[in-house]
Amino acid sequence: MIRPASEGDIPQIVQIGLDALHRGSIPGMMPSRARIENLLKLGVSTQDHFLWVAEENGRVGGVLAALVHDCLLYDRKQATIVQFECRIPGDGIRLLRACRDWWRRQANVKMLMISLEADVDPRLERLCERLGFGRRHPIMIITH
Repeated sequence: MIRPASEGDIPQIVQIGLDALHRGSIPGMMPSRARIENLLKLGVSTQDHFLWVAEENGRVGGVLAALVHDCLLYDRKQATIVQFECRIPGDGIRLLRACRDWWRRQANVKMLMISLEADVDPRLERLCERLGFGRRHPIMIITH
């Protein structure tokens, strides 16, 4: 089952996020539990952002968080998927569809963006394409 996240879900969502970030971490970058918690609290405190979870037997097993922010080049805003992880078969696509449908209802949001890891499962890429994601821009990162 997928549903909007609540403040009570935040500890489980944080752990899912930390697990994912440690698995695919950028060398030299350490995720901040406090920063993740603050972003999630923002996500559940307003309808301006998208924060839904997949739940099974009372446990959160998936999350999709998209934060709306100013777009550098356009008059409208953009939504960026900052966390997507799902361990419940079939609910990942439900989360992505729900997010895409939410985005379509946001008249002031120009685009919805997801950044995929280099070693992403090709099935996720195909799913994103079926849902309408199309333009690809390689993201290159330098850290210090």
